[in-house]
Amino acid sequence: MTTTYLRLILWYLFADLLLALAVTHASAQGLQVPKLQSALSLQPGEDIQAMLDSADGHVYLKKGTYRLGKTSLRMRTGSLLQCSSPANTVLIYEGTEAAIIFDSISQAVIEDCQIQLHGKEPAQGIRFQNTTGDNKWNVIRNVLVQNTASSQPIAGQAGLLFLTSTRKAMYWNLVDMFQALNLDIGVQLTNAGLFADNGSNDNTLIAISAHHCRTGVEISKHATENRIFGLSGSASGLAGKNTLLLVGDPSGTEANFNMVFGLVSDQGSDGQAWYISKGAHNTYVHGTDQSGVGPVDEGSNSVIERIGGGASTISVPNSTDKSSSRYASTQGLHAAIGCKTAARPGAACTGPEIPWGTPYRDGNYTATCSLSEVTGQPHIVGTHQSPTGISVTIANDTGESSTGFLSCVAVHQ
Repeated sequence: MTTTYLRLILWYLFADLLLALAVTHASAQGLQVPKLQSALSLQPGEDIQAMLDSADGHVYLKKGTYRLGKTSLRMRTGSLLQCSSPANTVLIYEGTEAAIIFDSISQAVIEDCQIQLHGKEPAQGIRFQNTTGDNKWNVIRNVLVQNTASSQPIAGQAGLLFLTSTRKAMYWNLVDMFQALNLDIGVQLTNAGLFADNGSNDNTLIAISAHHCRTGVEISKHATENRIFGLSGSASGLAGKNTLLLVGDPSGTEANFNMVFGLVSDQGSDGQAWYISKGAHNTYVHGTDQSGVGPVDEGSNSVIERIGGGASTISVPNSTDKSSSRYASTQGLHAAIGCKTAARPGAACTGPEIPWGTPYRDGNYTATCSLSEVTGQPHIVGTHQSPTGISVTIANDTGESSTGFLSCVAVHQ
């Protein structure tokens, strides 16, 4: 049995473990699917919104085609919209907003549906917003969104849009098995207009497929600490350039600590697997690349592991530094931040230095960090590293005092 084969087996076991941990983490944060037993069953022609607005708010759509016209369906906190299957239950939307909107709500669920965009103007299949309150702990499961108005993607059409416009939370949402077909952007995590005080943070996406899309997934404009477990794409028949994964944006706005595990790209001769812009920091990408245009990494502190399809760009050295064995090469830490912000939006604090188990010979290492076990709603503003340790500056997103624990993995250059 070859070393390469053993590494592949270990990777797949590790990927399964990461997926299990993601689901467990989501459950621990309160992501609960309402029970279907009490759902109201509807058929085409009946008023879906009225049932979503009812006291129960659990709706089951039977097999058939449901024409929404230009009217969006608005989910409510705790509501459930379940279809028979993406193949048999189709919602057709012709408007310029989104077919289904989650706005400032929590623990709402949509699953097993297909959404078709029939208009030729910018629109979305599903949109997450936080216009008046937190939008968190919502679930999208086994949903297909496609453009059926044109054989090519229409500019401004997206399958799923996370649109942050206030300091309220856009956190802890779960997207599980989402398919985007023939769209400008499959999944987009970004901000509205020039808003720059917050971003989509700590969301989990599992098994995302983006086919015949100009951009498969875009993570930009202050989107932070989001995780994707499984991202695949192909662009057969798509005219022009396309990118499966875009992190950051041309203006250089920050998008930090985002992670992609298991990317599979087959974007054709004019496509590329990923483009990491200069404003993106501490991005992790693991996957394969069989696209015609080479990937681009203009970000800082990126860790990219490319399997097959050309030379790997991974910058992680061997775990043993042969030139000086008393210094560590790769190590991690988990400890309390050591400070607590004031109870006002935007308040920041910097914790004391947290020591590495073994000092580095200098400060020239790449550290990828995230927050856990938090109180309030903090985000990382920056890290400060030395050969002996690392400290973090956090800022508060709400009026509640914030703190938590810092987890870092560091790799020496």
